[in-house]
Amino acid sequence: MRWRTLPGGTPLSTQYTLPRGPRRQDQFDVEITALSPKGLGIANIAIILGPQREERLYRCLVPRAIPGDRCQIVVQERKRRTLTCRVLQFLSSDPPRSSHRCRHSGLRENVEAGCGGCSWQDIHYTHQLALKEKRIME
Repeated sequence: MRWRTLPGGTPLSTQYTLPRGPRRQDQFDVEITALSPKGLGIANIAIILGPQREERLYRCLVPRAIPGDRCQIVVQERKRRTLTCRVLQFLSSDPPRSSHRCRHSGLRENVEAGCGGCSWQDIHYTHQLALKEKRIME
């Protein structure tokens, strides 16, 4: 794996070599570099495909991840060059996290785990404000 920047200054998280494009259940270690308008973490990965060694760039959308997180993800869905992923584990977290303040907080995919409505609850409030301000300025 090597680190570099994509055209336009967008950071590239990691680079992998695969015999084919990413599929469901493929796992990657990535660093979250930005937030989508819907509040999903974004990581960019480059995959070198097949014997021709063609490089393709993919964008990973990761719920519950914020810029600065390094996490292991698993692909749940692929649409063209956008991968919808789920966090398997957080490897490190640059911004500090806080415990959930609501007993109903949880993932929507897990039955009886919670409503999933407050996806920013585990981020300290001051960091939430900084992320929201940065989003508005863009």
